[in-house]
Amino acid sequence: MSVNYFSQLENKELQSLLSWLGKNEKSKKQINEINHSDCEVVKLREKFYLYSTVDSVAEEISNKLYKEPETIGWIAAQASLSDLAACGCIPIGILFSTIWEVGTPLSFQIKLADSFKSALNSQKCFLLGGDNGSSTSTVITSIGLGYSTKVSKMRDGIQNDDFLCITGKSGRGPALCIDFLLNQKSQCNRLFSENLFRPIARITEGVQLQKFAHAVIDTSDGILSAVKQLCEINNIGVKLFWNEDCIDESAIEFCNKLNLPKFLLWIAEHGDFELISAIPAKKILQAKKKIPNLHVIGQFKRNQIEHEFFFNSNCKQKNLKIDLNKTQFLAEEKNCSLEKIVEKMNSVISYLKINQFP
Repeated sequence: MSVNYFSQLENKELQSLLSWLGKNEKSKKQINEINHSDCEVVKLREKFYLYSTVDSVAEEISNKLYKEPETIGWIAAQASLSDLAACGCIPIGILFSTIWEVGTPLSFQIKLADSFKSALNSQKCFLLGGDNGSSTSTVITSIGLGYSTKVSKMRDGIQNDDFLCITGKSGRGPALCIDFLLNQKSQCNRLFSENLFRPIARITEGVQLQKFAHAVIDTSDGILSAVKQLCEINNIGVKLFWNEDCIDESAIEFCNKLNLPKFLLWIAEHGDFELISAIPAKKILQAKKKIPNLHVIGQFKRNQIEHEFFFNSNCKQKNLKIDLNKTQFLAEEKNCSLEKIVEKMNSVISYLKINQFP
């Protein structure tokens, strides 16, 4: 695809934050710049850096994207763990804050907490403490803490010809989101089971990527959203390669059932907590040996004004032109109604089909 999108589209979420937060004095001990890392990084002493991150699950609950307490608890834990993974640090533990909607059954609370603890146990991570209260709606918040002996690779630092790579298999998070939006009028028609969405933060892979990558980010907001941020921060272009090997089979089956372009799984802004990285060509083979689930999905180009997308169709390579301003339907529209988001998504689907995207 050829676009002028990644470097031009402003991060509206960041703009919104700064509009009410304003400018604040930065601690002399803080290493990272705003939006340049998945965690805040503070140097406590020589060869000891503290990493912190905070994530809340709120809109997903109020809009009923997540209905099962097991999903809510699991995602609340993995979200913070994934930020720590992107920084390649060692998790210290997690703080847990629960604000319950008045009248929430105790059984629901217990199931959510059990799932949260199971997520931590899956990563051999500790629950350090937290807070509890009630209000008009449920908000579940986790705060992750980690450490390292040196400053990690963050979101900047990409160099020309670095390969764009992703860990694992993505698609379940986007499929869940797409299914939810397509069935706004009747949620009983949803095809993609919520209990399939149990992503695992890539802690081990994150540590390994620090040895090879120039930059790392997680895909909590989707694949193209992560790529967009890397391109904006590094003022660099990218060639994207369609690679179905990194797409989860259940997500592919979901798209096939509904005759949806599978590329939509890269676009949807609800991700799987995989890690996207920029790895130099001379290190890519060694990185794949150490990280077997690493897939190449593109290559960064410093002097490339336009961005491109390559895929094979009927044994022939195609290079499609696309304006990705037409493919954003969620993250950049925080104050939109669900109806408006669904309308935008349907226009994206039509656009992809017309242009014969995979």
